[in-house]
Amino acid sequence: MGRRINRFVSTMNESSDAVLDMADMGNERAYKWGKIMLEEARRTQREQADLTRIWLESPADAIGFTKAAIETWTRRQRRRFELGRQAISEMAGVGGETRDTFQRVVEANREAVQVGVEAGQSAATQAGREARACRGRGGRHGERIISWQRAAPPRLIDSRPLE
Repeated sequence: MGRRINRFVSTMNESSDAVLDMADMGNERAYKWGKIMLEEARRTQREQADLTRIWLESPADAIGFTKAAIETWTRRQRRRFELGRQAISEMAGVGGETRDTFQRVVEANREAVQVGVEAGQSAATQAGREARACRGRGGRHGERIISWQRAAPPRLIDSRPLE
């Protein structure tokens, strides 16, 4: 019986660990993306400051300012496309992680059900043995309370139908 209990508790732990591992990976992913977004905001702010500096140093140089603005915009677009690619790649990874977690939970639950079935079979077998032992001694049904049976609790409410 102790072995079954250990197996059952182990399956509960495995199922919980699978879900918590997925939450942990999601937390790590959120942290990573938060850092990436902060770094991108920092770069964008620095580029804005550089463009402002270029304009303040020579406000009459429209060609130089336009060239710097186009270069800045081009760099930003490249970074944004790379961020989009990374996001798509991460989403593909999330699907695999979700599938793996689901498989782990299903396997753990399958094992827990197996433990329950084994316990039920064992209890039914034991009850059958005790019932046969009672009849083998010439007893009639109800003369002896089998060890797995319990006396019914007293009724607190009258269950007779209302008249």
